Amino acid sequence: MSQVGSPLAGKGWEYAMKNKHVIPFVFHFAVLSGPAMAEVKDLMHSGLWDAFGGVAEDGHQVCGMSSSGENGTWFGVKWFSGNDHLTVQATKTTWSIPSRTNIRVVLQFDRALPWTATASGFVNRTGLSGIEFTIPAAGLDTFLNELRYSLRMTLSFPDGTELPWLYDMDGTNEAVVTMANCIKYIAGSSASAPTQPYGNTQPYSISPTQPFLRGQPPVAPPPMSLQPRASPQPGKT
Repeated sequence: MSQVGSPLAGKGWEYAMKNKHVIPFVFHFAVLSGPAMAEVKDLMHSGLWDAFGGVAEDGHQVCGMSSSGENGTWFGVKWFSGNDHLTVQATKTTWSIPSRTNIRVVLQFDRALPWTATASGFVNRTGLSGIEFTIPAAGLDTFLNELRYSLRMTLSFPDGTELPWLYDMDGTNEAVVTMANCIKYIAGSSASAPTQPYGNTQPYSISPTQPFLRGQPPVAPPPMSLQPRASPQPGKT
C-alpha cells in the first residue's frame, strides 16, 4: 500500500528513505527543472555505480542509478514521474535491435533465484540500441533489496549470441538510497528487421527462432515485468 509522498512503497524503500545522503538543494536544481531545461545530472558516485536525476527528453522527471561495463555496455534502473514501477534498461554500442523486438532476459543477483523478463528493443534519439523491461510494484521490495546488498549481478540473454554481463555491485547501497531520496523529493514536490552486423554480438540470434519476422513490422510485446522462478535451479542452494 503506497504511502503519501512515496509512490514506491515497501520496507526496503522505507529504510532507504530514512537514510538521506544528498542535500535537498541538489535535488531542487537537478530534478525540478522544467521541460524546457531537459537535463539529467549525476547526484552521486559510489564504487562502480552512479545515481542521477533530472528531466528526461520527453519532459518527465527521472531518477535512477547506473553502471557502465566493458565493451560499451550500460545498465540502468530508472523511475519516471507518475509511475508506480521501475524501468530497467540495458544498452551496448555494438547492438542493432529493431524497436519493440521481444527479447528474453534473465537477471540474477549472487545465488538468489533468477528473475526472467520479456524485454522490448528500443532505439534512442542518438541511434543507440537497447532493451528495457519494468519492475512491477509487487516485486519492488525484493528487487531493491537484492540490488542493494548483492555482490554480483548477472544479466543473460538466452536466445542470442551476446555473452552474459557481469557487474560488480560495489556502491549499489548508496546508489539505491540516493535514487530513493530523489524519488521521494520529486513525489513530495509534485502534487500531481534491419540488416545486422553479424560480426558483433547481439542479444538475439538471426535464425528461424528469431522473435520477429523479417520483412514484417515487429509486434509490440505484452506489458513487461520481471517474474521470479517458482523454484531453485537443480543443484542450487
